[in-house]
Amino acid sequence: MKTNALKTLLTSCAVLTLLMTMPVQAQESVVTIKPDAKGGHNVELAEHEMGIEIKNKDKGDGLIVTELKEPISSGVVTFKLSYQSTMTQPKGYRNGMILMGSKRGAGNLVAVGTLIGGRAHVINVRDKKLLKNVKAEMKNDTKFDAVITVDIDAKTIKLDVNGTTVENQLPSKFLPIKFVGYSVANTSTAFSPITISK
Repeated sequence: MKTNALKTLLTSCAVLTLLMTMPVQAQESVVTIKPDAKGGHNVELAEHEMGIEIKNKDKGDGLIVTELKEPISSGVVTFKLSYQSTMTQPKGYRNGMILMGSKRGAGNLVAVGTLIGGRAHVINVRDKKLLKNVKAEMKNDTKFDAVITVDIDAKTIKLDVNGTTVENQLPSKFLPIKFVGYSVANTSTAFSPITISK
């Protein structure tokens, strides 16, 4: 009887040890904004081989966001996407940003991405004192593969794109993250869906 109890206990301990040493599988979801999506501001949406093309209707900033199924309120989360200018004329603005934040509206959303004409990668937390940008080599038709890492608890955000890194603080007003999407200013840009891992 004692032998069976001891075997059961040892087996339970072995299983528990195995479970504790197994890597935790990341939860992954993909956010896709379709060309018929509603709620955009100053944008026209079209299908593109990358996913979606976003063009400004008029001068100024344009954006489209969608609400996540569940807010992201703790831990470390990554956002992966690609983007590329679709402007064909040699002169003109070229840029692409992913947006994320707690509410709709540009002032409530962090903008993370690339000012292609300015040859810089940017994290804009809507405060000129906290604006971070890093210059990088690029061409007008460069495709950008970006990974944005947000540490909700530490309130930090990092952009890794084509070998360049930009880091910034993430003010509390943008948390929890309930909305994600894209932004362009006076241009047209193609974006892939956004893969979110936490």
